[in-house]
Amino acid sequence: MVGGLQDAVRTFASFEENLVRAGQASGLSGEALKAFREEATKLSRTLGVEFAVGAEEVSAGLLALTKAGVSAEDSAQAIGAALSLAKLANIDTTQAVQVLALAMNAFNIPASEAVSIVDALVVADDLAITSFEDLIGGFLMAAGPAKQFGLTLEETLGVLVQVSNQQKSAAIGGTALARALDGLVKRQDELGDLLFDAEGNFRPFVDILADVQRNLEGMNTEMERSDYLGSVFTEIRARKLADSIFDIRDASDTGFGDMVGKINAVNDAVGSADSRIEELQGTTQFAMDEMGAAWEELSIQIGEVVAGPLADFMRDLSNIIQMLTGLKTFEEVAGEARKERIAETRKTQAGESVDVFSWFWNLLGLGPQGGTAKWLRENVPGFQRGGIMPYTGLAHLEAGEIVMPAGRGAGTISVSKIEMHFPQQVNARRIVDEFLWILDQEVARR
Repeated sequence: MVGGLQDAVRTFASFEENLVRAGQASGLSGEALKAFREEATKLSRTLGVEFAVGAEEVSAGLLALTKAGVSAEDSAQAIGAALSLAKLANIDTTQAVQVLALAMNAFNIPASEAVSIVDALVVADDLAITSFEDLIGGFLMAAGPAKQFGLTLEETLGVLVQVSNQQKSAAIGGTALARALDGLVKRQDELGDLLFDAEGNFRPFVDILADVQRNLEGMNTEMERSDYLGSVFTEIRARKLADSIFDIRDASDTGFGDMVGKINAVNDAVGSADSRIEELQGTTQFAMDEMGAAWEELSIQIGEVVAGPLADFMRDLSNIIQMLTGLKTFEEVAGEARKERIAETRKTQAGESVDVFSWFWNLLGLGPQGGTAKWLRENVPGFQRGGIMPYTGLAHLEAGEIVMPAGRGAGTISVSKIEMHFPQQVNARRIVDEFLWILDQEVARR
């Protein structure tokens, strides 16, 4: 029972923190932040059940969107598309957000139309022989250069699928498209008539490729066609794009026609994501996911009921203790420890001799001057029972011991006994910094 309540509170706390941080990332504060949090709470719970991912996952997606520079209002509009993409591509919501944010920026697609990106990706996946996740990886490689050249989302995906299928790799397809576009931009002075219209703007990429196809058809030999393609697509990886679209043997337009067909198919993708989600909703896996999301919703509801009174009780208890004993806050203690470390470093940099281990003993409270760990031992309930820094894989306190795993200090400091066990090759200053790092983690956690 107690363990279940603890899990419920943790789930609600994570959910709540994600929404607060999402609002803060958008520059909201005060009443505006409160209003966003209330609306985002309702939205997260609704979508968490609808997409069978749980409200916490939705809140993480909203946070990822705002951290990617999408406004709080636009994030609320785009999150449904991100959840659709995550489900359909079998990727994390944060990965789906990365794809959506990039595509929205590269192709000037507003958040209200973000689902059109998912529609296009769904159809492109149908046309591709590679996996959905691989296709997305290739798309991420090509989107930046495509933006610079002025390609549409549909053109980018159509060309990408054509090249990826021919090369049997979306990574190669994405690289080839990116290199081809970069090369054309760099050589625009040489290729001016091919690339620009009468007003000096880049022509549509498909029109450029159509001219290349016509030029090939006017040549008589395979060698002549190969040399021509080499003069347009000079970089080796860019040539893979040319070889995937054009036929130098007889100038057949089959490859070019296939590419245009793929672009047109992606253009007609409206509604594809919704229909695919509906198909998934009829599967056993989705039903199992729905059950998990329902349990999480129940857990959040319980956590919401318990968390408020618990937080109030902990704040009141902390205030009473500080009033009665004059204790400093943990943040103040950690800040003082770091200031002492900075002062010690400056002394060392100034050429003064500093006994780092003696300084460290004092910091831990084992020397004559007392210190941080002594303060923790004497004034923080549960310190000697390991109750203050429960970090899995970072630091663990048990019977007053700080255990630093390999890679974060590789040793043990016992503050309940005057003992320290470290490999001799571990630098003393690193030991000190590891302890301060743990203090910083606890401040951040709080």
